[in-house]
Amino acid sequence: MSYWQVLARVLRPGPSLLAMVRLAADCAAAALLGWRRAFTEDDLYANGAWLEGRHAVIERRLWQARPVPPRTNSFSTM
Repeated sequence: MSYWQVLARVLRPGPSLLAMVRLAADCAAAALLGWRRAFTEDDLYANGAWLEGRHAVIERRLWQARPVPPRTNSFSTM
């Protein structure tokens, strides 16, 4: 569900949850993503509540998974 919410924002920035449900119906998102059934606005609200509850964990994991730039020596000599 979270994948769809991110993808819908990329495809159509700023849509409402109802617009996300309609977009999913237009492009058969449930079938393309391998879900057994289509989803409703209530499903998106429930997913948003789940994400909110996991916010700190998600943020920590994203921070830990970020690519670390190589260290540069700012005092190099020529």
